Amino acid sequence: LLTPTSAFTADPPRPYIELPFPRDTRYEVTCGYSCYQHRGSMSYSVDFRVPEGDPIVAAAAGEVMAVTWEVGLPANLDLGDALIIYIDHGNNWFTRYVHLQGITVEVGDRVEMGDVIGYSGKTGTRGAHLHFELKYGTSLHSPSVPINELFDGNPPVEDQAYLSNNRTLTQRPATPFTTEEPSTV
Repeated sequence: LLTPTSAFTADPPRPYIELPFPRDTRYEVTCGYSCYQHRGSMSYSVDFRVPEGDPIVAAAAGEVMAVTWEVGLPANLDLGDALIIYIDHGNNWFTRYVHLQGITVEVGDRVEMGDVIGYSGKTGTRGAHLHFELKYGTSLHSPSVPINELFDGNPPVEDQAYLSNNRTLTQRPATPFTTEEPSTV
């Protein structure tokens, strides 16, 4: 029996997500949970070796909540800023896609699982890859949560390739983009 108090303290159900790559593609994990800079709010981040320019797709349906440029990590290497997309999946659940070279969405766009949202790149880092997270909270910097369901129920294994079961690739009209960081004021 659900009491009124317990109804308000339980976390809302997680969104159903898939790997953020087109169906039947396979990419290798280069950095799993808590490796080098995956600390603090990024503890459950996963990096995938994705060649520059390969499509990145929405891991679940939602609305683009933010497109940002943020300091690349580690900050002491002065790697410039990373191009990042955040997609809201409802009930304070959202995904984060980092190091993109270009995007095909704008804030407020509705996306379906499998829609192309951008392209892999190396903004804010030395080599092309995708940094991916599922987050829960009300801030863009809310903590990431484990996504073991994407890795056969286990934490991701570095140097292992994982097959995407994401929906069929849906092409979105390309939005003009630049790989140049925005000028600071």
